[in-house]
Amino acid sequence: MISGGSLNNRYAFREMHFHWGEVLHGKCDRGCEHTIDGNSYSAEMHIVHWNVDLYKTELEALKNPNGLAVLGLFIDAKAINKKNESFELVINMFSKVPQMNDKTKLEVSPYFLVPICTEKFYTYPGSLTAPPLTENVSWILLAEPIKISIDQLERMTTCTSDYGYIANNYRPIQPLNDRVVRSSFCLHPESRS
Repeated sequence: MISGGSLNNRYAFREMHFHWGEVLHGKCDRGCEHTIDGNSYSAEMHIVHWNVDLYKTELEALKNPNGLAVLGLFIDAKAINKKNESFELVINMFSKVPQMNDKTKLEVSPYFLVPICTEKFYTYPGSLTAPPLTENVSWILLAEPIKISIDQLERMTTCTSDYGYIANNYRPIQPLNDRVVRSSFCLHPESRS
């Protein structure tokens, strides 16, 4: 369950999934569905929640205003990053879903990769990034990325579809369309990169 911060209601965990880019020549410059100042991370983890205060079922929440909240975690995969032992649980999970649309159960808190400090985040009203693309999502993107090795990102590309290995499964960046993105912290011009 998540609540507080930019959320006015309580939201229960629904599911989690990942979007990532292809590793080419030992690096991956894109795979994220959000950018910060035009910069992209290698991957993104989405922890999807539904509004239990306003709706009785997940299906009802999926179709209605303020129905969903997605906690997004940026994933920074670089050759200089050390192997992230906690992320190995994710890698092992991928081996259990060899084909697209396969599912598996993971008996662990969906928040096991969330950094201890969650005070710095970006938030905006938006949509799901995959069908049905409903415009009823409160996005919360943590500023601190999860760091993994490039090898770990490459090992995520084990699942296949009818077209081969799955990679580059991210939605292109969309226009803001007058949405306001807020941050929970002050952005000082001298500290921006």
